This record gives sequence, C-alpha cells and structure tokens, in this order.
Amino acid sequence: MDKKKRLKELNDFVGKDKVIFLQPLINDIIFMEERAEKLKKLPFIKVNKNNLEVQKRTEASKLYLSLMAQYTQDVKALSFLAGKSSDEEEVSPLRLYLQKLNNKGE
Repeated sequence: MDKKKRLKELNDFVGKDKVIFLQPLINDIIFMEERAEKLKKLPFIKVNKNNLEVQKRTEASKLYLSLMAQYTQDVKALSFLAGKSSDEEEVSPLRLYLQKLNNKGE
C-alpha cells in the first residue's frame, strides 16, 4: 500500500476544510492499515503437532482483532466527522419486520 496515495485519498474524502482537524485520525488509520497488513502475514493459529485437534490463538491473531476493532471505530468516526455519514441509520429489513410484529401485538 502506498502511504502517500492513501493519505491523499483520505484527505480528499474529508475535504480541505476539515483535513487540518482530522489529520491525527487520518494518520492513525493509515498506521493501522499498515500494521494490519504486517499482522496478516503472521500465523493466527498454533497447532499442536502431537494432537492436531489442539489449537491455540497466537498473539498476532489477538493483536489483529483488537486492531481491527479500533480501525473500524476510527473509520466510522472519520466518516461521521467528515460529514459523509447520515445521523439517521437506515432501517434494516429485520428492524422493519420486528417493528411490524411489535405493532401487531399492541
């Protein structure tokens, strides 16, 4: 991944008026993307050679999961702060169905 290209993409995404305020968040996102790529190359599961059914998560898998959780939150925050996400969540088909069921019970 080209860091300069990704930086330009994210800067363009947020817009010139907000890039100054969101630059630390953008830098964190780029750092996490680079780190995730490195972690993906490491083994996530350690298998016992004597008993293949015995498996253990590696530290790389734990780090990757926590990194991706933080990455997801940061991307959502960047999108919100850049004004690219709506405040109103779209109503999913499941929620519509549950609302219909709830209304029938009244």
